[in-house]
Amino acid sequence: MQTSVDNIERKNVLGVAVQTYTQAQIISAIIQEVGKHQKKVLSTINPEFVIAANRNQWFRNALNASDWSVIDGVGIHWALLFDRRSAGQGVVGRSIVWAWTVLEFAIRSIVSPHSMGARVTGSDLLPALFAALPPQTRIFVMGGKSEAIGDLTTVLQKRFPTLSWCGVEHGPRNIRIISSGIACDNTEDAAVCKRIAQSGAEIIVVGFGQIKQELWIQEHRERFPDASVFIGVGGALDFLSRASQRSPKVIAGRGLEWFWRLFVEPFRLKRIVNATIVFPWLVLCDALRRAKMATVVGSTGGS
Repeated sequence: MQTSVDNIERKNVLGVAVQTYTQAQIISAIIQEVGKHQKKVLSTINPEFVIAANRNQWFRNALNASDWSVIDGVGIHWALLFDRRSAGQGVVGRSIVWAWTVLEFAIRSIVSPHSMGARVTGSDLLPALFAALPPQTRIFVMGGKSEAIGDLTTVLQKRFPTLSWCGVEHGPRNIRIISSGIACDNTEDAAVCKRIAQSGAEIIVVGFGQIKQELWIQEHRERFPDASVFIGVGGALDFLSRASQRSPKVIAGRGLEWFWRLFVEPFRLKRIVNATIVFPWLVLCDALRRAKMATVVGSTGGS
């Protein structure tokens, strides 16, 4: 019996659409799409994505054009909970609710991590999806560290031998984020697109990192006639190839993966600050702005 994936409401976090799919639901949705050639796009949304989308209109448009926008980060669940609880409150009320929900989620992460909401991370989704796909599903994989492509190919072929691996490669190099989207070497990009089109890939997995992968997918999704699903997966390919080390489950399950990454990759400090401090602050500022606007509108309407 397949899990129902119909009517999953699109919610809004700082202008970015998100949907509360479970991993089982999104895997079911992807399997149902294979062979339909509808070119559906899956994005995994975390607080860093939302912050970046508020600074880059093209990225925000790409995220909101995704067919599935799953939640990868407890901060998104926190923002949705805060929005529900603070609805109708004024400035003071929303400030109190904000402080309470921040404290509540901090406590939940220690005593009841599973109550914070289901996350669909690229690192968990990929192996589960590959294990569930019908035999001979054609898949093209791009991204990850260049030096780990050989290891990634070996891992995929050994762990999922029933699938048809049409290509495993780095993809276009030197992709740059520019004011109007992305730019890369046109000749190299055209060669990559030709290989994908000729492979007949039904699922295209892209791990270029945030912004780059989402913009590349949106700019190229119509070029591949056999494609059914595109998935942006960030650093998940490096976890699969073991080029990068995932946090222990006891840490990841409590939404504290950021703490582990800070420990093993201190250069990520800025990104971690964005996710754990800047994002909640932006959510509060947006809520207070909306509360003030409601007060002004209410005063105007009553005068």
